[in-house]
Amino acid sequence: MLLPFFNIKGQINTYSPYSSFGLGQLYNCNSVSNMSMGGLSISVSDYYSINYMNPATYSLLNETSFEIGLRSSFFNMSQDNLHQKNFVAGLSNIGLGFPISEKIGFAIGLSPYSSVGYNVTSQILIDDKIGPVDYTYSGSGGLNKFTMGASWELKKTDNMNISVGSNWNYFFGSIDKTTTISTTNSSINFREQQSNMVNDFNFDIGLLLNYASNDYIFNLGTTFTPKTNLESSNNVFQHTYITSGEYESFVDTILYVNGEQTYITMPFSYGIGLSVESHHNWLIGLDYNYTNWQNTNIGSYMEDKSEFIFGAQFIPDHDDIHNYFNRVEYKLGCSYGFGYLDLANATGLNGELSLLQDISVSAGLALPMNRVSSKANLGIRYGYRGYSGDNLIVENYFTFYLSMTLNEKWFKKRKID
Repeated sequence: MLLPFFNIKGQINTYSPYSSFGLGQLYNCNSVSNMSMGGLSISVSDYYSINYMNPATYSLLNETSFEIGLRSSFFNMSQDNLHQKNFVAGLSNIGLGFPISEKIGFAIGLSPYSSVGYNVTSQILIDDKIGPVDYTYSGSGGLNKFTMGASWELKKTDNMNISVGSNWNYFFGSIDKTTTISTTNSSINFREQQSNMVNDFNFDIGLLLNYASNDYIFNLGTTFTPKTNLESSNNVFQHTYITSGEYESFVDTILYVNGEQTYITMPFSYGIGLSVESHHNWLIGLDYNYTNWQNTNIGSYMEDKSEFIFGAQFIPDHDDIHNYFNRVEYKLGCSYGFGYLDLANATGLNGELSLLQDISVSAGLALPMNRVSSKANLGIRYGYRGYSGDNLIVENYFTFYLSMTLNEKWFKKRKID
């Protein structure tokens, strides 16, 4: 048995049983270039790529940057001698950013925010008269995020730059969950189908400080997202039915709710990042992110989440026109996150606090295209998700990233002699 009420079977195709809680499995809505450094992003700015995690970086874009990224992941869920493997693939991000003036930058982007996908069963013996009762839980869907942001360069001197920016994020999507109850001692079964459709906005702000001293640049970044209530529409349908072979026959409606206006509380969060870089050679940095998931209305088992990220990149010789591999950006990183879900209470163990953990290492390459500032980004991430104790599910995953970042000059001022 995987989790006290989860039975994994070979024919069930699921992303993760943990996606049945909260908003599902959350994604890091970042570019492939940053994901290759473990997700390091709060203090990282680039003249030729978009950093959605800190909108203050948009004003540093030198050219119009278009990026599209894909991800594919291999999962291996296990507990004791039980194993299940899955493969998923999809869009990582797509976006466009460009400078409007010397001090103002703008960006838009689309990325998945969360994913729900599970199909789990349990069997409980009530008493000898009723017999064993089968519970089946399944879910699908998730939320997407469309981002539109702008940045303004507050101050710029020979050795210092201060920028501020904001993102307006539009969340949309549907989270669908189904619960079925049946027993061999009754011909009547019960099913509840619930769908929660989200369509609303929130915003976040970012600040970035770059300070140059001799051959080094010191970067400090911070982000903040206030608590927001997202409007949603809730549909619930509870009914009984009987089965005959492969066919179902409807019996009676227990509850029907159509389009009830509710809301989902998105928590406040903040992040702070520090990094040091040498001009066009190397960068090393550390991020800390905190999210107040405990004070939301999306579940009884939510806990605040903290995440630490360490990342670095190295370019042997940015200006070497003879050796291509000297101009490649080599990236690596690691991350450690804990929280979002209290597994002890969520699984009925009622033990000490057991927070969902996510530990990963990553690496990647940014391959420049000759004579232009565009590049292809390749990344790989290996991680562990779960909790190594209390007989819970452990998920190991490999994620491969691929993106193209295309850059060119827009809004050129042309002179006619």
